Amino acid sequence: MGAAGETASRLWLDERFRSLVHCSTKQALSWDEFLRQPIPEGYTPEQVWLALCDVRHCGAVHIPSAHGRQPGPWYTPTLRISSMARNINARSGDDSPLSRLLRSPKGAHHRSQCQRSEILATAAQDGFTLSPDRAYDIVILKKKPRSVEERVIGNIALLMDSLEDYEEQPFSDDLADEFHRRITYKVDPTLLRSCQTDLSHLEDPAEQRQLFRRFRLEGNNLWAYANNATGEAAEDPVVKALTLRTLLSGYFHDKPFGTTLTRFIFSLFALKNHLTALAIAPFTQTVVAWIDANPRTLRHLFFEAEEPGCETDVANADITLFLEASLELAEATLIQLKEEVEREENELASLSSSLFEGRQLNRRQCTIVNYALRNPEAEMTIRYHQTNHRIAYATARADYLGLVEKGYLRQSYRGNAMVFTLDPTLLERLSTS
Repeated sequence: MGAAGETASRLWLDERFRSLVHCSTKQALSWDEFLRQPIPEGYTPEQVWLALCDVRHCGAVHIPSAHGRQPGPWYTPTLRISSMARNINARSGDDSPLSRLLRSPKGAHHRSQCQRSEILATAAQDGFTLSPDRAYDIVILKKKPRSVEERVIGNIALLMDSLEDYEEQPFSDDLADEFHRRITYKVDPTLLRSCQTDLSHLEDPAEQRQLFRRFRLEGNNLWAYANNATGEAAEDPVVKALTLRTLLSGYFHDKPFGTTLTRFIFSLFALKNHLTALAIAPFTQTVVAWIDANPRTLRHLFFEAEEPGCETDVANADITLFLEASLELAEATLIQLKEEVEREENELASLSSSLFEGRQLNRRQCTIVNYALRNPEAEMTIRYHQTNHRIAYATARADYLGLVEKGYLRQSYRGNAMVFTLDPTLLERLSTS
């Protein structure tokens, strides 16, 4: 037993120390908060703090380090962590109303909005910026990129669309390398001007990937942790997802596309653990907004529980405060997303009601307009409508042309094929009618 452990044994007889232990099981205590609590007489605050840490450490959850040569970070499973994790599981689990909606066809518009927000947020953190209008063109309308930034963001969008295809694959260097390859597909490294790591000296993408591979030689412990292959006791998947996200953000910090790769692995881990809404929700955007509004970052909370002058690094850090802050942000993201989805769904229901009242539309045409309202960027074809409703081509064509004539849709051509989109003036006309 160390000095702190011997001190803890003696202090355990003091009611004030037991009260501190009880407080620390409810929620994390920072050093500043600890100093505001009554402490046992005859001991310095540092002695009591170290004894408290020793007690907490005995019941802590220990996380493997990235390198395997030093102790990993740890946290106390406080009541606040457990409560927020339960709430997030209930809000984002595959059986939750929000997840069911996001997975359904009518949730496609909401998924697209989240996707665009996350792509812009992660790409900006990696040094790539794009205007919201061009992001809409590239991410939603899938228009041809005109610059290296647009090419990268287009690649990110395509990978995000197909992330579920990787659910059966274990986390590994090979998987991270595959993500990196897809992000940099048809991208000339000499044109990457803004990336956090300067790759302009590399001659081809193969050299860029080789540099990235060297960055990841010591990441195996993190993959074992992500694959639940470390032999540790099972953790709550929500807590583990957020812990993994921050460990990887530190590991990929200053590496090519580090924020984007971290987001993909975080989302894939959430999907593997049946947390659909958590995988889709614009969490990075929430974190960035929080950082902009606060002088500290989430990374700084790794050290917030240490007394001044402590030299502890991330490898052996108490991350309880960090986890509580991360869980709070994740829950806030899900609550805000649910509120936005419900508001848009209610507005759409009201619009649909006024839209069809007294109008001569058949059931199939109502379905078309409802879909267009939910997915205003979508391009619809006669052939799909014909197949979906099992009707003749002439009937499907008449349905669409009737909606064009009534001002619901606009008609254009892709090659020889007619395509139809929501008339952008429709909602404005409805609001003034």
